[in-house]
Amino acid sequence: MLTRLMALELGKHKIRVNAVCPAGFESDLLVGIVDDIYGTGKGMKMQNRGTVQRMPLGKSLLEMEEVVNATLFVLSDAVPMLTGHSLLIDGGFTLT
Repeated sequence: MLTRLMALELGKHKIRVNAVCPAGFESDLLVGIVDDIYGTGKGMKMQNRGTVQRMPLGKSLLEMEEVVNATLFVLSDAVPMLTGHSLLIDGGFTLT
């Protein structure tokens, strides 16, 4: 709602407001949390196995490049009328 409200308020100044909403991507923090739950060394494998089965695109974690590319798209002039949008990058997870 914040993205939409800001887009409404700032649109009159020709300022576009969008949000990029990525799902999890493999990082030291995520690996540490998952390993604490499942045990060191096998945590990410077990977490990925369970999550991948529920993912329409068959992949559970994003790569940083995927988030960067989506962000660059939203920031670009490729779609100058794009404002008030929250771009979900989750491989379809929220569809399940």
